[in-house]
Amino acid sequence: MQERSIPPISAILPVLFNEEACIAFLFEKGILIRPFCCSICNGCMNRYGLRFRCTRDSCRRSISIFHGSFFSEGRLKCCETLYLGYLWLTNCSSGTMLEHTDHSPNTVSAYRQYFRELVANMLDTDDTVIGGPGVEVQVDETKFGKRKYHRGHRVEGAWVIVGVEKTAERRCFAEVVADRSSETIIDVLGRHLAQGSILCTDCWRGYSAVHERLGYEHHTVNHSLWFKDPNTGIDTNTVEGTNSALKRFIPVRNRTESSIPSFLFEFIWRRKYSGSLWASFIEALNDVAYIDN
Repeated sequence: MQERSIPPISAILPVLFNEEACIAFLFEKGILIRPFCCSICNGCMNRYGLRFRCTRDSCRRSISIFHGSFFSEGRLKCCETLYLGYLWLTNCSSGTMLEHTDHSPNTVSAYRQYFRELVANMLDTDDTVIGGPGVEVQVDETKFGKRKYHRGHRVEGAWVIVGVEKTAERRCFAEVVADRSSETIIDVLGRHLAQGSILCTDCWRGYSAVHERLGYEHHTVNHSLWFKDPNTGIDTNTVEGTNSALKRFIPVRNRTESSIPSFLFEFIWRRKYSGSLWASFIEALNDVAYIDN
């Protein structure tokens, strides 16, 4: 049986609803760290409730057990934070998260953004470089817009260039751009496509200089005539499917130039770790530290 990407809630119930069990889980996973020695006097540090205290009477330094962790500045209990994270991982909407918790809309919205920023830090440059020798990569540009007051022509939003491998993994990149000019497209493809990739696009003129400037083998399909070129078999169905998935993924109210990038990183992270979302989320909590003043 294939391992589940996210465990059933029954398997981790205490971690999500019991604060002490959650804290024990965070220590077990290395997300919370026990300081064995005092950084000032080198004395022993013992835990008393939610703080570690130096045992030497001459020192008595104390620090929060959450020091330096993702939970250091949070006002919620650890189990409440993890429960929000669990709901977020399962793709619950903000409305559903509100129904399942006692938190305010502002709190739910803030933590959804915290989680997006958290997992984005797991991605590095290599995660958005796709393709390679003989690998077909379909690229398209799409407009993420919204209508002002939900009516009329589109007045807000941003252009996004999306690339997807035509492979089982469907590795992808997505980047917000100022325009669809040839220079912009060449800059984006030069950073995101590995050498030797086979580039497939529509006939937008912005791609016309790609082969000459970057050296990729470049094929096109004329969408004014057909969806799939009957002579070459070239299509852009994979990237168009990804564009549709992205537009379902990003709420209309968040389709602004400042908001879209964090959703794009989340989408890429979810696709990369689709088979291990919970484990990767826990790893992100372990890897990312925050300064606790």
